Amino acid sequence: MRCAHQSDTKLALYALYKQATEGDNNRDAPSMFSFVARSKHDAWAKLKGMSADQAKDCYVDKLLEVDAARFTVPAAVQAAPSPVAASASPVTTAASPVTTASPSTPKPISSIALTAVVAKPTPAKEEDAPKEPRPLRRVSEFEARFNKIFVDSGALRTFMINFLLVYNVRFGLALVVRLVTLARSSPRTLLNLGEILSEKHLHFREEAVRMGLFVASFSGLYISVRAALAAPGGAAEDKDRAWWASLSSGTIAGALSILWMDPSWHRTLSLYMATRWLQCAYNHSKARGYFHFWGSSWAHGDSLLFALSSAQIMYSYVMRPNALPPSYYAFIRKQGPLDEVVLQAVRDNCRDKAVDVKALFAHVQAKGGAEAVKAMAPYFPDMTAFPRVVPERALHPSTTSGTVSAGLAFWGVARQIFGVYLSLALVPAVVLRFQHFLKRPGTMSMHAVQSALQSTVFLATFCGSYQGFVCAQRHLLDAFGLKDHKAWYYVAGLLSSLSILIERKSRRSELALYAFPRAADAVWSMLYDRKLMIRVTQAEIILFAMSMGGLMAFHETDRSTMSPLVVKVFERFIPDDVLHPRASARAATKLVVGKDGLPMRKNLESFEFGELRSDTPSVASSSGDV
Repeated sequence: MRCAHQSDTKLALYALYKQATEGDNNRDAPSMFSFVARSKHDAWAKLKGMSADQAKDCYVDKLLEVDAARFTVPAAVQAAPSPVAASASPVTTAASPVTTASPSTPKPISSIALTAVVAKPTPAKEEDAPKEPRPLRRVSEFEARFNKIFVDSGALRTFMINFLLVYNVRFGLALVVRLVTLARSSPRTLLNLGEILSEKHLHFREEAVRMGLFVASFSGLYISVRAALAAPGGAAEDKDRAWWASLSSGTIAGALSILWMDPSWHRTLSLYMATRWLQCAYNHSKARGYFHFWGSSWAHGDSLLFALSSAQIMYSYVMRPNALPPSYYAFIRKQGPLDEVVLQAVRDNCRDKAVDVKALFAHVQAKGGAEAVKAMAPYFPDMTAFPRVVPERALHPSTTSGTVSAGLAFWGVARQIFGVYLSLALVPAVVLRFQHFLKRPGTMSMHAVQSALQSTVFLATFCGSYQGFVCAQRHLLDAFGLKDHKAWYYVAGLLSSLSILIERKSRRSELALYAFPRAADAVWSMLYDRKLMIRVTQAEIILFAMSMGGLMAFHETDRSTMSPLVVKVFERFIPDDVLHPRASARAATKLVVGKDGLPMRKNLESFEFGELRSDTPSVASSSGDV
């Protein structure tokens, strides 16, 4: 029986093995960007309808075709033996003397035990003789080295793929946010492409290009530097050499790739990646019994970390805004209901400084009218600039109830942030799993909407409850005649952080690790203002480079210390079959005999549909992070 030849031998062997052992391919197609998994899926799917016996026969025939040097089919098996082969003299191998069989007595061939013979047929015609190969162009040592590092290693291809991937994700995020904004304000404009994609609404393009170049440069540079530092001759690396090589490669790639990003992003990126690096280092130390923090195994440790971090952030928001990055402070101000005039009055009052009474009363007059101004008057006798407390009515001049103001804060945040959360839940899933989305668009869309709603309720509850706690604090101060103090705003942040329990357990650790670097940065800024810390030139770039080097070292030598989400992200942009092609090739071509006597590849499933497994759970993450 003859088998149809396929261009890729490994794909053909894989597809025939799967068809022989499992039958037709009924699995969902992987993402179009998962080139290896998608190629294997499609090759298997093409064999739909082939029986197991046919697949086994074709598998054996393909092995004979691939490895003809060891398995040469005797002439007796051929349907029409050539005259040259029939008249050839008997040839004996060195290992086992075997004489070619007569055409009249064909010898059966087994799928496992094969008879090896050696024959060199002479071309029947002169024009059939092999032609002299054309002389190859001499390649310089520099060109050969360049090709090995940037082309053969897959660095250039990875760069281009990742750039397009990240750019499309960023474009999709902006598009979904724009659509949600239009649907909320003017649904009729959803049919107007000019309103959706006009030039004034494409301001994200520069950021999308920067992000694409940033991610693509890191992955491409890391692969190329890693190839340059690989063991000579493709020899296997020990763990120490792999650790130092990945550390050096990650540091170099991180230092160069971050230069594509706007300088305002350097601080955020460096702090976030440094937090991930510290998480890996801590998990590594804990797993080996070096040290661990008390309560680190508590089920709600991630919620506690989020609460402490959020309390510090909200304290800085009210009392020390210069300790937060300007863009992050603007984000909190946009979500919160308090005007900058009111915040400045609260800061001055807690620091025993004169409050700008005229500006405060003008703001209250504009928002709440004469009735609100009248309610504030008892707190400012003779228009004093040193009140005991900035009254509650200044926090919500348009309404008389603190509870109503908290509800309005909840609704305002929910309307603003839902589009952002929906884009973050939907766009990456669609881009990275496009084929799966085409098969189940409704299921994936509903899952994204559900996730966005849950995250929206969490953040809206946090902001609304913070407003409510600050208003309740005013009632408490009035009841006991106490003066306002800055510590109240830290306590309000702690209490509001209980809203994290609304989020899924798998999301809490990610939120904690997002808030923690912000809080640490705020503490560092406060210490710097008091002359207790110093600034280092280009510290953000240095910290980012060191963090990426450390993360890549853990990624290559001890992934059990990393959050499953981080592992998945790294595997997406720096695939293992590109990073370690020799190891992947050895795993792909190593053959063993299966239970039914059929030759099969060892660890055939190791790099396709396998799930991420970790025997050592991360201290601030869980397997559900993915």
